[in-house]
Amino acid sequence: MLRIYYCVDPTHFTAQPPDGLTREALCERFDIPPNRIVISNFMRDTLGSDLSRPKEQKATELLLELLAACFEAGHPIHVLLAGPRRHWIRERLRDRGVPFTFVGEETTHDDMPLNVLAAKTMNLLYHASDLHLISSRWEGGPRSALESAATQTPILCTRVGAALDILDETCFFDSFEDGLAKLHAFCERPGDLAQTCAAHLARIRELHTPSAAIGPLRKLLSELDRVPPVQARRAPATRAGASPAALGQFVNRARRALVAHRPGFGLTFSLWHEFHRPPWGGGNQFMNALRKELTRLGARVLTNRLAGPSSVVICNSANFNADRLEKLLDKHQPKLIHRVDGPVAFYRDADFEADHKIHAFNQKYADATVYQSPYCMQKHHEIGYDAVRPVILINGVDNVIFNQNGRKPTRTGDKIRLITSAWSPNPLKGGPLLKWLDQHLDWDRFDYTFVGRTQETFENIRHVPAVSSRRLAALLRQHDIFISASMNEPCSNALLEAMACGCPALYRDTGGNATLVGFAGLPFTDESDILGQLDRMADRVGVYRRMIYVRTFQEVTMQYVDLARRLLEEST
Repeated sequence: MLRIYYCVDPTHFTAQPPDGLTREALCERFDIPPNRIVISNFMRDTLGSDLSRPKEQKATELLLELLAACFEAGHPIHVLLAGPRRHWIRERLRDRGVPFTFVGEETTHDDMPLNVLAAKTMNLLYHASDLHLISSRWEGGPRSALESAATQTPILCTRVGAALDILDETCFFDSFEDGLAKLHAFCERPGDLAQTCAAHLARIRELHTPSAAIGPLRKLLSELDRVPPVQARRAPATRAGASPAALGQFVNRARRALVAHRPGFGLTFSLWHEFHRPPWGGGNQFMNALRKELTRLGARVLTNRLAGPSSVVICNSANFNADRLEKLLDKHQPKLIHRVDGPVAFYRDADFEADHKIHAFNQKYADATVYQSPYCMQKHHEIGYDAVRPVILINGVDNVIFNQNGRKPTRTGDKIRLITSAWSPNPLKGGPLLKWLDQHLDWDRFDYTFVGRTQETFENIRHVPAVSSRRLAALLRQHDIFISASMNEPCSNALLEAMACGCPALYRDTGGNATLVGFAGLPFTDESDILGQLDRMADRVGVYRRMIYVRTFQEVTMQYVDLARRLLEEST
């Protein structure tokens, strides 16, 4: 394997401040108060030009809560911000009373590229910082990790991207609690992290400069000359049954869709699934919401029928009339997106018969495969199921129904209200654990509601039978913490629905749960640690609620629309 590392230019980001400038002089230049612990962050906050919504990748909610908690603990911190699209964090730091300096021109409108600063200025800002703080959920870089290392700026960072190649283990944190503890430690003993800076700089100079990349790049180019061209898995546009005239009409519709005002205009989606009216399982909830949102976006939506090769088929796992669909696919050859969850054998405690069936269909008919979580993709790969053109698109929920509108805050002295929902009575959904909690919770401190179906009977937990989506959303908004007790769940809709309604999650650390929850909750393993983790969450319910991030269903649906468009464009 040939590795070519992310690079930073050491002539722009220097190990020492340029021109003999002292940190005190730099703070004076940038109007940073003296005798403060300067914590910097230079990433973008918001998703594109929508300045009202934080960018999921950057986990700005975590950054805010760490800074606010550190300041509220009495540490004399001052936050240093730079870069475009910092509107979200500026507004909320002001709301929380956390002092900060923004280097740039404050505007109410999109400030890209106005506040993109020159590398020379950014270099000075790193040297004015006592600590650089990175909160990202995922990254290719982050570039600020390389720049911090090159400027010998102490850093605390989530465990992401190229930072793993550069930083000392002591610089990483994995949760809000972990990050806050390390912030406290830095404020009290800054020298501990400062000791890592020399090693960080050495790694940068060895592997992460343009000169270090020249040799590996030359080797890569020489090897590419010997690599034979990759043959396409399928003929791209002339599969059997698709006439040139039909394909021409198909492509013209796709092109019109790309320029239409409504995102889905001109596209025809054929959704294949055994649709049921809620309450029903998570896959059914998703497909119902997808049908509604595609229609709202202006697409033509068909249910369990096909409009010839001009349809883009989205089928859900194996929950559809496969015999009928396969006959139509053999005849018309439309593009097909296959949603795959599971592996089914893991969360149903069954054999692999259903997974074999899903995999065989995928190999024969799919043009792209949507896995619903990284866990889902990884587990399929481990058992030898490599799907056609896999992508990961996390599920969403219908945010018209599942939202925080009308949620009432928990009052001091109130019991902490716990809730779990599950459609299936399968014990792997967590019934035995709930039975244990029924006997061991402190009922003077907690109240607990279970909504759905289970084989267990409870003495203290209130059991509400399965209800409609709107009724479930109303119940979720009346509770404080969602407990996800299910095993090996690839992408739990129940968990997403709860978080969308403002319930941070205490979740069993299996399946895709950790990916969905992110920083908005805590994991547990079993009865040995669940009560301790619950106590930690109960002490900071508001903090965890503010760190919830759930995609809107429009965002999720547009990912499917974009995937469909790419498949259509490839037919040209």
